[in-house]
Amino acid sequence: MNRKSADSACFPVAVSAASTAPGCGEIISLRKRIQLTPDLPALITGSGVLTWREFGLLAARFQSLLQKIRERTLIMTARADPNYLAAFAAAIHLGKIVLPLSPRECPDRIRELSEFTSGKIIVPGRLAEALPTVAEHGDFQDLLSENAADTPVNCLLSSGSTGTPKLIVHSLKNHQLSAVNAARALSLESSDRYALSLPLNHAGGQAVFFRAVQTGCSMTVPERELPLEDCVAKYGLTALSLVPTQLVRLIAAAKKDPEAAREQLKTLKWILAGGAPLAPETVREFRSFYPGVRLFVSYAMTETASLAFLGELRGTATDYAGTPLPGWSFRISEANPGETPGTGEVLIRGPSLAQGYLRAGGSIIPLPLRDGRFATGDLGTATPAGLKILGRRDNMFISGGENIVPESIERELLRIPGIREAAVAPLPDQEWGSVIVAVVKPDPGVLRTSPSGVPEFSPETREYFRTEAGKHLDRIRIPKIWLPWNPEWDQGMKIKRKAVAEYVRDSCRKRNCPGN
Repeated sequence: MNRKSADSACFPVAVSAASTAPGCGEIISLRKRIQLTPDLPALITGSGVLTWREFGLLAARFQSLLQKIRERTLIMTARADPNYLAAFAAAIHLGKIVLPLSPRECPDRIRELSEFTSGKIIVPGRLAEALPTVAEHGDFQDLLSENAADTPVNCLLSSGSTGTPKLIVHSLKNHQLSAVNAARALSLESSDRYALSLPLNHAGGQAVFFRAVQTGCSMTVPERELPLEDCVAKYGLTALSLVPTQLVRLIAAAKKDPEAAREQLKTLKWILAGGAPLAPETVREFRSFYPGVRLFVSYAMTETASLAFLGELRGTATDYAGTPLPGWSFRISEANPGETPGTGEVLIRGPSLAQGYLRAGGSIIPLPLRDGRFATGDLGTATPAGLKILGRRDNMFISGGENIVPESIERELLRIPGIREAAVAPLPDQEWGSVIVAVVKPDPGVLRTSPSGVPEFSPETREYFRTEAGKHLDRIRIPKIWLPWNPEWDQGMKIKRKAVAEYVRDSCRKRNCPGN
């Protein structure tokens, strides 16, 4: 498994053995982190710096209010700011279950989740206005790390492959063990500055918090109005977790002025790329512009509390997920084989697998296991360089680092007045991984004919569709390209996804998409 191949694109990452749990080292709790490095910066923003002592005191003040809330589940909008991070830390160490949501989440959806979980909606920014000057119990309280670390404290929303939302539940110990593994594999140190550059309602973004607690490194919030390369230079960032879209933007900056771009990224040690496969062209260009920055790939999912497999890219073949981190293992299921011999569904086992799924009212359904392993729904194969992921067993694709389920978007598009039928498919894109394309059948008379004789929607119609879609979908899921329905599909037969994908590619080629 750890043997290097001359053609390998992904090389195993050396990680030392562990003691506290299978494959893991000593866990550093937040209380202990505050005691060990009280004066080191915990959080750096454009507004200033919070030391670990100051962060702990802010979290303690939030605890004074949160411990009075009867509900076990707290629903919070996840923002990369001191109030959210402190409220999150406060709640999970009191034994609350925090459900973080995207700032883009629509109010109706938030209310639905509140009813489903019997949870309370919390706005940390507003709660901060009522914080006591001093915490009622003095220092930060950690009611779990010593004796109850297996208590569920966090659930993350995942659409899953079927489009049915799942609330994936993790304990504090899950996150701590994941952080131990990642910190050791990535050689994180207290002197590092790690950007909060991924959404905090996702496992990958949230993991930065737990890795910072484990190592004492500084969480750093890039300013949204600044290009990422400017933020690296301004804050001296050393570590980034990115999706391919962000990596492409760093390449675009280097194309304008290679020397200036390299100077801006001179403090950067490594980038952990995830969320979607990297195009070989993207890897080649990144290496040519930033040869001193290490580029890691990983295999992770919400059910693993972030990283389970890690590898360093040293070539351009990018479809490797790395080798298992300590305590993790995988096998390829023969029961669900892939299209070629030696491929099949990836089954995994490891120390930070989720406890299960939250269901109505707050009870937890244990994670379904097959012979002690979790069936990921991904097709893969074992190689000398590690695990190679071949794709999903279903229709899901990724755009801008987000999992996109076509059926869920189609259902929402059919709610738009004037749309009779809808099909959604991805169009490969270097920056976004894939862009979302909607193929819709409108009311009669809506289509017009282009100068080249191709039926199309007017700019006004496309804008109407986008506006109406925005009432039902968050921004990342609003289709970027709108194409007219294929009349050949009106034959009473079920439309095949492959046919939709082929139609999208052919139509976009004729119409010179994207962005139509």
